[in-house]
Amino acid sequence: MKSFTLEIKKIIASGHGTGTHPELGTILVLGAFPGDVIQVGIYKKLGKLSYGQIISFVEYSLDRDTNPSQAPFFAPNMPWEHLSEFAELRYKKSFVDNLYKHDTDTEQKEIAIVNDNRNIILKQTGYRNKVAYSFMENKGGILSFALYTRGTHGAQKIPQTANILVHPLLEKVGKKFLHFFNQKNISVEALKYLTLRYSYFENRVVAHILVPELNRKKISFKKVDLEKFLNQHSEVKGILVSHSEPDTRSSMTTKDFYSIGDIDSIEMVLNKKYSYHPSLFFQIYPEAFCEILVDVRKNIKDISNHNNLPALDLYAGVGIIGLEIADLVSNVTGVELSPLSHKYAIKNAEQNSVNNFHFIESTVDNILKSITSEQILIVDPTRAGLSKETIAQILKKQPRHIFYISCNPETQHSDFETLKEVYNIKFLKAYNIFPKTHHVESIIVLEKK
Repeated sequence: MKSFTLEIKKIIASGHGTGTHPELGTILVLGAFPGDVIQVGIYKKLGKLSYGQIISFVEYSLDRDTNPSQAPFFAPNMPWEHLSEFAELRYKKSFVDNLYKHDTDTEQKEIAIVNDNRNIILKQTGYRNKVAYSFMENKGGILSFALYTRGTHGAQKIPQTANILVHPLLEKVGKKFLHFFNQKNISVEALKYLTLRYSYFENRVVAHILVPELNRKKISFKKVDLEKFLNQHSEVKGILVSHSEPDTRSSMTTKDFYSIGDIDSIEMVLNKKYSYHPSLFFQIYPEAFCEILVDVRKNIKDISNHNNLPALDLYAGVGIIGLEIADLVSNVTGVELSPLSHKYAIKNAEQNSVNNFHFIESTVDNILKSITSEQILIVDPTRAGLSKETIAQILKKQPRHIFYISCNPETQHSDFETLKEVYNIKFLKAYNIFPKTHHVESIIVLEKK
């Protein structure tokens, strides 16, 4: 691969460092930061953009806390591995600030955006309560965990030896399962994913084994083998075995075969206890997510007559946001498509003695008539943001207050560009609840003009 010298000038929201070449134009390089001078080779061109791979370093950025000297220069699952905490916070703040710089006044920025969030940076590594391991087969038919290379030529599976973002007990339990699979001589074709969920509250792990085989009788390990495994490892609370379509990288399941032990994870978030199924979404860093909930509560308290207003919680999951604010409003209705989410949200309401929480099992687009003008609307959509139908209904009904939480500030801002004809931003804040990655969580609180 031919290489040339490139100075990295900026970093963008995708996590890539960027520099400019006189002939190639903008070049995106994963694992490079402003101030780095690198030898780079081009491995992909996409329109006017070129993607470069780090060959070596000429000079290192002052934003680094470690200067890698040999390839690989970063972990595929953690491209910001060597970025200092201060620089990470500065970059993430700038991502959100630049999106909204024309939409908020100076005073609002000082209140909400100029915040280094150090009070929620509890730890930089070992914070994730979930890991999903895929597999590859090495020489001699030995299984190892695997991940795909990133930021290099020819993405391919490579052995994963460690993931320092996940809780140490997940790494420990993962190695024990890997040893079990190798003892049983299980082939790589017989496994899709091993998903592990850690509970900070219980200090135990729930395992979810996803297999491509549709016939339980043909699964290459037996239930009795896993029962023995569970009895030998007290840190594992329960095991669920499910089918998942083999030709996708998704971890979605089509049916559950069997479970052993207790497969419900239990977690405390602020002062409430939540249970959830291994296949459901749950916050990966619950203690950091508490900061968002505190800000949501604070902003609802600032709404006059809030105790008499109903709240509609779209994309409610297992009910964390809706249940947390239920004492501040007249009632809360959570909306989520999954029957399991429905089951666990109601269970969570009951075990926290929340009596004014209701649930609708539906897609968001099918219940848009539930949006009203006299309402607090809470939305926490996927990275894709809100659908056009949802935005159209919001503009039609014009609820007084909207709390928009997002794991993708870019789509959040795009949605706001349509909503701002009716709404002003009352509160805006970014949260670094995914340290050592480029991901940012953000919230905007909108008030009808």
